[in-house]
Amino acid sequence: MPGYHWRLVVLWAYAEDGSGELPSPEASEAMDVFEERICEAWGHDNHAVWVAVLTFDGARRWVFYTSDVEECGRRLAEMPQEQEPYPIEVEAEEDPKWLYLREQILGHVDF
Repeated sequence: MPGYHWRLVVLWAYAEDGSGELPSPEASEAMDVFEERICEAWGHDNHAVWVAVLTFDGARRWVFYTSDVEECGRRLAEMPQEQEPYPIEVEAEEDPKWLYLREQILGHVDF
């Protein structure tokens, strides 16, 4: 999409990296609540486009594209939280051709 040059990857680690574990029911429920909130915060006005969610190697990753990383950060900070802050890390990188989506995600899909 034109103008969405920044890739945002939100990472929620729930087990040791590379463990191959799936999230517990409690962790899965917490991630579902977070997902609903972040998609509403970033996507209700198409500020960011959600393109993938990946759950493997002890973590869940949400992949978005946006034109304004700072606004996404502001909206993330204003999002409702639970008693403890969400255990997330956010990575932002310029990717105007959406190569991450094309090569790292879709490139591994057997259509």
